[in-house]
Amino acid sequence: MMHNYPVGRLPRQLVRHLITVRPGHTLAALLFGLGTATTPTLAQGTFAAPAYYNSSGVSPIGITAGDLNGDGRADIVLNNFNSSTAGVGVLLNAVAPAAAGTFPASATTYNSGGSNSAGSAIGDVNGDGRPDIVAGNINDNTVGVLLNPGNGTFPSAAITYSTGGAGPVNVSLGDVNGDGRLDIVAAHQNGGTVGVLLNSATTPGTFGAAVQYTAGNQVYGVRLGDVNGDGRLDIVTSNFQSANVSVLLNSATTPGTFGAATSYLSGGSGPLGMVLGDVNGDGRLDIVVNHQASSLFGVLLNSATTPGTFGAVTTYNNGGFGEGVAVGDVSGDGRLDIVVSRNSTGTAGVFVNSGTGTFPTQTNYATGGGLNARVVLVDVNNDGLLDIAVSDFTNARIAVLRNTSTIAAPALSSINPTNGPVGTSVTLTGTNLLNASAVNFTGAAATNFTVVNATTITALVPAGATTGNVTVTTPGGTSNGVAFAVNPTVVISSTAGASGSTTGTSPIPFTITFSQSVTGFVAGAVSVTNGAVTSGSFSGSGTTYSFTVTPTTPGTPTTVSVPANVAITAAGTSNVASAAPYSIQYNAPVTATTWTGAVSSNWYANGNWTNSMPGRRIDARIPAGVPNFPVVPNGTAYAKNLTLASGATLTQSGGTLELRGDFDNSGTFVATGGTVSLRDSLNRQLIGGTSRTTLWNLTVGASGASLNGELEIQRVLTLNGDLSTASLGLTLLSNAGGTAMVVNSGGAIGGPATVQRYIDPSLNAGLGYRH
Repeated sequence: MMHNYPVGRLPRQLVRHLITVRPGHTLAALLFGLGTATTPTLAQGTFAAPAYYNSSGVSPIGITAGDLNGDGRADIVLNNFNSSTAGVGVLLNAVAPAAAGTFPASATTYNSGGSNSAGSAIGDVNGDGRPDIVAGNINDNTVGVLLNPGNGTFPSAAITYSTGGAGPVNVSLGDVNGDGRLDIVAAHQNGGTVGVLLNSATTPGTFGAAVQYTAGNQVYGVRLGDVNGDGRLDIVTSNFQSANVSVLLNSATTPGTFGAATSYLSGGSGPLGMVLGDVNGDGRLDIVVNHQASSLFGVLLNSATTPGTFGAVTTYNNGGFGEGVAVGDVSGDGRLDIVVSRNSTGTAGVFVNSGTGTFPTQTNYATGGGLNARVVLVDVNNDGLLDIAVSDFTNARIAVLRNTSTIAAPALSSINPTNGPVGTSVTLTGTNLLNASAVNFTGAAATNFTVVNATTITALVPAGATTGNVTVTTPGGTSNGVAFAVNPTVVISSTAGASGSTTGTSPIPFTITFSQSVTGFVAGAVSVTNGAVTSGSFSGSGTTYSFTVTPTTPGTPTTVSVPANVAITAAGTSNVASAAPYSIQYNAPVTATTWTGAVSSNWYANGNWTNSMPGRRIDARIPAGVPNFPVVPNGTAYAKNLTLASGATLTQSGGTLELRGDFDNSGTFVATGGTVSLRDSLNRQLIGGTSRTTLWNLTVGASGASLNGELEIQRVLTLNGDLSTASLGLTLLSNAGGTAMVVNSGGAIGGPATVQRYIDPSLNAGLGYRH
């Protein structure tokens, strides 16, 4: 199950899953672990003593996290401020699941493309599905891009781009112009601007010239998020010298360009670290900012009436001068808590959200001394708990404090409704339901469910579910079960055709399939219009039943439906009604068609017949008085019985006229070519009528034929079966054009026949016998 949301515009139940990173990092890179368990229900966030990992450089400041090598575990990226050739350090998470959450003793370092690298952002800038690293280089006024080859290793040197300003201390990644590619925004600590570098539309992973926007005095932190709810990423900065934060709204008409900055007091001196998050649960991003020159951090709530504007700051004593700040749900109540790093005491402070966006409770954890620069919250060991990682500027290392909180087990108190078919939406109520990884019905797991809050989950009853208990699984365990009765559904089908179609089959076959085994379903429970269940045709048991329906009136739809509560499962649940009546129209087969000649003399034109062109099972009648009489010039024309009425004419100049029945000729049959073929494989056929019938060629099938009138053959009589002439007369014609002959192929003539022999008058001028 997956839901997609614009970056920086997440519903409350998802905001708590953010991996929180240092100021200047884009929200796009914070979305590590969404869709997997990351935030259980806790009594209180508690953390173990730190584990240390060497930065392999000097003076690490920046720290962020992301899965760089695609193994499903969060890796750590840091910035070594005073290392000109090792500006970026990478600590890959342990490969073995048992060791998850541990890292190599020392980071692998990469050249950031400049010196004094203080911050990085992680994101797929070239669209290859692998997270890349973008680092700011303060002394060089550049950002360095390290493209990920896929295994978490990086090129020896970064590709650099000018940020257009002085001292890019922090960077953020986000799609600011809505083209689907991550762009770069850099904060300039030695000036008052942010630089925006748009990703290339033609060569993703390369960037255009930076565009500068004024933000404040000594811009330090930079974040991207949709603060006004218009679906576009805005820029928020912390401004060290001017002691404020600034908001630059993305243009509504030209996305990727930004309006003038609006500034708000940050509540202290020297604001550095800054993050965005919905701390009061109203669906709008708020601002949290930490201060280096005062022991305060400030919270600015987004306006409930004018999103994108902020009220007066509320400050909290953070217990020492600080730089880093992160937000994440470490207490498991579904609300974002605040974690600060202190560079004066070597500790990290955890401030638990009260539920209203205030932070009255503080717990401090030792990080091992030294000047703590930045902090990130990330689940390093995939246990569903957010851990703390801080960069130790003084001791050239990072400290990782694992969350050791006890996870409370989920408990269910009710489900509503208590019964329904597959696909029913149900609401589960209970406690400790946050971070549910599964909702299990008896027989099947729900593939579509939503954790609304700590006490509510909505789910759709999955295919395969049967009556029984429903449970919820979280990192705290599996809940008790609440009873849900699954009503069987009904599917109607027919081999005669899809619902809404027509058929020539009668009685019409139907199959009823229940989603669960049922009893009590009988023929009388089936609802039928324009027909009735055929006596003796009903059979079946369990999930499948079959029967036929005899239609009452051909040409009118026959419908079949199954009402609710006519079958019952072993658990005592009754079926729901079929979704809609199954409708098939029985059309009696066409047995005869009459020539109209309305269109032309073409035998093969459907418009010349009353019921379309005749076929092997369809009789053809040709009446007198039509505007055009038929002609068979080529191809094969079919009919069962062919009747040529008095005054009517049928012409055959070629092709084959194949008859599966009798040929009754009371009109005129004009044959100048072609063959009449008698092809009934079971019965003798009659040929003739009140008019003399003259054919060009005649083929008699194996079943034989009998004359029913005078017959003349002009060229070839082929006998695959006997031809009985009785006393009606068969004449084999002879003229100047040719003489008829008989081909015996298993048949013979039975009865009298006249054989003509033409005598050329020019050679035999006198009187004499000519026939």
